Amino acid sequence: MEAGNVRPDGFILTLFETIESELKTHGVEVIRPQPGDDIDLEIMTTIGAAKCPFWRKPDRVAQVHRCGFVRKSEAGRQILQRAEITVSRR
Repeated sequence: MEAGNVRPDGFILTLFETIESELKTHGVEVIRPQPGDDIDLEIMTTIGAAKCPFWRKPDRVAQVHRCGFVRKSEAGRQILQRAEITVSRR
């Protein structure tokens, strides 16, 4: 839905918010890159490339295929799952 490929559904959006708030109580943060964001290979994995539209900068997030998860604790930050993205290329 966030990528714009599916029409938003109120029930699913509420469900996502509930799950995300529950994860936060356990110190888990959702990594949710947006199209046009800089690529951070520490928390993202590139799984493909897409043609870059003229209005966007190349070598940025083109599409998000899977969100990632990070657990924050007193000991530091632990990557539980990297977000999977497609990169925009010219």
